[in-house]
Amino acid sequence: MMNLSQYNDFLYDRKFSSDLSVQYPVQKEIIGKMEYIQGLIEGKKVIDIGFADHYDLIDARIKSNDWVHARFRKWSSGIIGVDVDPRAVDYVREKLGLTDVFCHDITSAERLQPILQDNWDYLILSEVLEHIPDPALFLKRIRENYGSHIKRMIITVPNAFGLITLRSVFNRIERINSDHKFWFTPYTLSRVVTAAGLEVEDFVLCNSYYGLRFWERLLVKRSPLFHHTLAMVVKL
Repeated sequence: MMNLSQYNDFLYDRKFSSDLSVQYPVQKEIIGKMEYIQGLIEGKKVIDIGFADHYDLIDARIKSNDWVHARFRKWSSGIIGVDVDPRAVDYVREKLGLTDVFCHDITSAERLQPILQDNWDYLILSEVLEHIPDPALFLKRIRENYGSHIKRMIITVPNAFGLITLRSVFNRIERINSDHKFWFTPYTLSRVVTAAGLEVEDFVLCNSYYGLRFWERLLVKRSPLFHHTLAMVVKL
């Protein structure tokens, strides 16, 4: 695990550089995103934000065992799901019979009572923040609404320097989910987190896909910045 505490003067605007050089250590182990999250939330009480995934993909994800909310349910000791898509939430309720999933805007002034009625170890934002128009404000509102009930957040986002992205760059192509608003790096995500009044506890760069080729394994072992996904633990 890593953190950027040595750069706190820049993260908290006490210093400025127009050409800051952020050095990352070698990360010898290739870490899987889901294994990393499992190690954090196993036996814990969690809130899964954006749990439903894209409506059109739910059935395919469930069929291939890639619907991540199902994995979170298996690993955690207690869980609720929150999503802003009423069609997706209703579909999951009807198809799977889940009663602990809710259609709600987590940043709304009208706070969600099931969250307030308990204390939670983690709130998970798995591949959510890159879809949000103002990610710092989004995190700030969560802290203001629920900070006294949640210990930590787990944030995962695509890494701007990931091999999958860079391979396309050589062909003058940007491969991206059409709903994404941002690309993040460890430093820029840390800036967003600190701007929201939160604290970065640690982060890892990890692999979201199995079957890395030999040369890809060599590259990610040489520099963790080639990993596809950035996962960060944040203290509220």
